[in-house]
Amino acid sequence: MLVDLDAATPPLWNTANLQEMGNNVERWVQETYPELDGHAVKAIANSYTFSYK
Repeated sequence: MLVDLDAATPPLWNTANLQEMGNNVERWVQETYPELDGHAVKAIANSYTFSYK
């Protein structure tokens, strides 16, 4: 899944700020992995943005 996040097109990290990046990651994860609940989606977005910064 994390490899898929890095390979997403357009790049999820190509944003003006971390909040927008987190929103993009949440939206992408929800669309790509609909079986995940909201807590899991938020945790993935938080991890992704924290790792980026």
